[in-house]
Amino acid sequence: MKKIIILSLFALTITSYGQSRYYKLSTDRTDALYNEKDFNLQFKSMVKALPKDYSLTPIVYHNYQTNDSIINYVTFKKIWWGDQKIDQRNFEIVYEQDSLFLNLHKKLPEFNLVDLEGKPFNSSQLIGKPTLINFWSIGCSGCIAEMPQLDKLKEKYGDRVNFIAISFDPRGNVISFLQKKPFGYFHLVSGFKYADALKISAIPRNLFLDKNGYIQEIKGLLRPISKISGSSMISDNLEFDRILDKLTKL
Repeated sequence: MKKIIILSLFALTITSYGQSRYYKLSTDRTDALYNEKDFNLQFKSMVKALPKDYSLTPIVYHNYQTNDSIINYVTFKKIWWGDQKIDQRNFEIVYEQDSLFLNLHKKLPEFNLVDLEGKPFNSSQLIGKPTLINFWSIGCSGCIAEMPQLDKLKEKYGDRVNFIAISFDPRGNVISFLQKKPFGYFHLVSGFKYADALKISAIPRNLFLDKNGYIQEIKGLLRPISKISGSSMISDNLEFDRILDKLTKL
């Protein structure tokens, strides 16, 4: 069971005198950081938009410290309480560390895997360019659903970025799958043990590395936003584009 700590204990154990707390929301598609006042306002506006029989809990799944600040990564858990009415004037923040995020802003742990031809590939070969690593498996429907959008990113950025797919599955199974469902990334296989060492608890996961091999962003399923423009439907990958634009300029 994950350890859950209410806000008061969380603040007591991870903060130090003089440091400001900021919040980065998983629902925000930008690099925006919210101070405590703005975070409270944002939370209240989200609660106000919910039906009265739902509650919303902010969950800090990771934090890191700079010289003068603590950055809290926040997601939100929504619960339906049937016919009960919920009073959320005094809300709690809970802390549930996602262990994968302990790797954030650190160098990617070394791996030695094989490609579709059975040739060895080492993580050191990624140094020199930004990298997007997609962790996936043949049996993961979300992984398969995001492949066309991931391929569009590869088409856009070309050889400016390393596009790597690490599958949990054996090489033969991946080769057979790709014959039916093309996915244009450079494929490494049998990566389950490596993903487990990274503490990846759910897939798909997308890791963004800078040219020096440091993990700068961690994202889940790529969910393109569809919007109407005239009579056509446009797929909008702004979040992943924003990250790759930033990394290619470093």
